[in-house]
Amino acid sequence: MVGIFQVGMKIPGPVFSLKERRKYANSLKDNLKNRFNISLREVPDDKILNSIEFTIAYVALDSGEIEKFQSSLYSILGESTLETLYVNREVI
Repeated sequence: MVGIFQVGMKIPGPVFSLKERRKYANSLKDNLKNRFNISLREVPDDKILNSIEFTIAYVALDSGEIEKFQSSLYSILGESTLETLYVNREVI
């Protein structure tokens, strides 16, 4: 089974450059990759500087393992300085 998660995050306060946005995105990506064995890709939207969207793929043996990962993902996103806008999940 593969869990596909689309995560939208909002950066608090004003963001004036792509470099500043990348700093937030890379910090969160590194944190998630260090904690989990996942594939993660940022979905670029260079027109909106104060939001970030990621797509995450997590391979699991059963749906219980995906549920456990989702719970851990919510926990880590809650610890972030970024605001979570949405988390969409699809299981293949």
